[in-house]
This record gives sequence, C-alpha cells and structure tokens, in this order.
Amino acid sequence: MQENDYKPVMTIAHVAETGGWIFCVAGIFIGLTLMGSGYLQGVMGFATGLSNTLPTLVGGLLLIVAGRILRAVTANSNAEAELPQEKD
Repeated sequence: MQENDYKPVMTIAHVAETGGWIFCVAGIFIGLTLMGSGYLQGVMGFATGLSNTLPTLVGGLLLIVAGRILRAVTANSNAEAELPQEKD
C-alpha cells in the first residue's frame, strides 16, 4: 500500500488526540470553576464537582488513547507492508 493511503487515518488520529486534549483541559477548567465557586461546599459539593469533572476527563483520555492506538496500528501496518521479501 502506498503511504498516501495512510494520510486520512493519520489525520483522524491527530484530530482524536487534539479533541482529547481539549476535553481534558475543559474538564480541568470545569473542576477549577466549581472549586472556586463558594456555593458548593462539603461532601455534596465534592460529589457534584467530581460527577461533573470526571466524565469529561475520562472521555478526553479515551480519545487521546484511541488516537495513539490508531497511530501505532497505522505505523505497524505501514512497516509490515514495506518489509523486503526473503529469497530462497
């Protein structure tokens, strides 16, 4: 396979990683905003902040991991395609 066939896949991997980082930064921002507000205090405030922050962070981390896996699989597939054939 030609290397040009992998460009859309690498673009998708890059977009997934970038989106994951955006989600992680948004999750941290949400957490800091909720901690800075004075009306959420005690155990209920901690539970509310955690339930709002954790899914965003986990979603972002999953997107980052998916992008990295996609890059690794694509790089491995490309390397396997270009291996020289052994001669008997």
